[in-house]
Amino acid sequence: MTRYALILAFWLVWASPALAMTTFEGLSPQTVRALEKIRAETELQISELSAAEDRGQAWGRLGMYYHAQHLPWLAEEVYGRAISEHRDARWYYLRAVAAGDRGELTQALSDYAAAAELAPGYAPAWYRLGMGRLVQGDVLGARQALSEARRLAPDAAIVLMGLADVESAGADWDQALKLLKRAHGLAPEAGQVAYKLAMVYRRLGDLDQAKAWLDRRAGNNATPEIDDPLLLEVAELSQSGRFYVKAGEWALERGDAGQAVIAFGNATELAPSDVAAGVGYAVALALQDEDLPARVEARRLLAIAPESPRVWYTLAWVLRHSGSPQELVEAATAVRRSLELAEDARTRMLAGALAMKRRQFNNAKQDFAALAGADPEQAYYRFWLGMALLAEADCSGRTHVSEAVQRRPTWGEAHIVLARADALCGAPAAGLKRARALQNARDDVDTRLTLAMALITTDAARAHSLATVELPHPDAKMIADYLAAADQPLRIFWPGSEWWLPAELSRRSTSSTP
Repeated sequence: MTRYALILAFWLVWASPALAMTTFEGLSPQTVRALEKIRAETELQISELSAAEDRGQAWGRLGMYYHAQHLPWLAEEVYGRAISEHRDARWYYLRAVAAGDRGELTQALSDYAAAAELAPGYAPAWYRLGMGRLVQGDVLGARQALSEARRLAPDAAIVLMGLADVESAGADWDQALKLLKRAHGLAPEAGQVAYKLAMVYRRLGDLDQAKAWLDRRAGNNATPEIDDPLLLEVAELSQSGRFYVKAGEWALERGDAGQAVIAFGNATELAPSDVAAGVGYAVALALQDEDLPARVEARRLLAIAPESPRVWYTLAWVLRHSGSPQELVEAATAVRRSLELAEDARTRMLAGALAMKRRQFNNAKQDFAALAGADPEQAYYRFWLGMALLAEADCSGRTHVSEAVQRRPTWGEAHIVLARADALCGAPAAGLKRARALQNARDDVDTRLTLAMALITTDAARAHSLATVELPHPDAKMIADYLAAADQPLRIFWPGSEWWLPAELSRRSTSSTP
């Protein structure tokens, strides 16, 4: 179903008074339970929110749920609560849509005007305001609003068609014809444009052209579309599976993985082949530490969509913190397959992170080098390229870490790495200076051991003393063994340190979620 068809279907359902409901009548028990639960959770959440804008956001989202299920009165009431908390163009606009579809044109126009005032760059608000004014006979007001819509969306055929209606209202048929021809050029498949062209030609007395345009129409009543992200978001929610997918996405946004599991679980029951639903379900399960079900779901998706790079990425993501060597191999294979299907920075970063975990530093180095080459100003990529090199005792990594620090001077962890790299790569004075500054700023085991490492070549006794105090910390043992000539190679961190693992591998991190 096309985006316009989706919105049109949504509007047609609303346009039928017989289908408008004031209760949950006609909805499935599952949907009713979900709506009741969402309402209760929203009210509880709002009671705990101190910021009016956050409370308005929570009410507005609830309104979108009701809106999507064709519960106009409930949607309007909740949008009103959102507006009373915080004047947000979104809630004015959506309340206007709901009011307009119920025939409450005066209320709709007031809300469209407020939406246009608060979000003057949102063309749909200006367009609907203009068309509403035209219906009320305010031709001048309609022209002003539609002209603003045209300025914002010059290639929107539906706006040009609206302006042609304004010109027709003023009997300027030549200008109306010009606008409609431009609209037809932009949307030749829209039968409503052809019909209006026929009517204008009839007014101009050219009956042959009028007949020709009516023949072109051939019963096609399609109207051009306007890019309307807000209404599209609500329209998508009207599909049963998407309703739960969006509920799950919003739950993840507010950090409620438990509710996300329920929502995405419902979505996969309703639409087992919906990849977005399945991915969300796997992610939510993983965030709830339900690792086995998450992996089962990811593998189920792979059987459904074996050519989806997102599905391969999801499998790698849910396996990324596994302690099983076999599953780590599976994760690495999955992320490489995802890259074969679609090159993507996030996927490339996860590939490099998994290579670091498996101690395949050369592979990691190639991944991070590719990322740094594509985005040279990104400090994070440069840092991890340096880490991959330093893991192999390649001191050229120090240069990359230094460049990362230059790009992000307040990155404390990068300063610790650079101080240690300085100490081991021939710049002990610089490392010592940086290590002392770090300890002055934050005195903890990492900065104290960084100072110990920085003192190895200039004050071995002091370095040993500092390291011994921190035993049994593995870095402390590594430094002490090295100073005792225990034949242990010295690295900036011990081999099993979490410092070698990018944030993408953290169990709690959501920065790399599929």
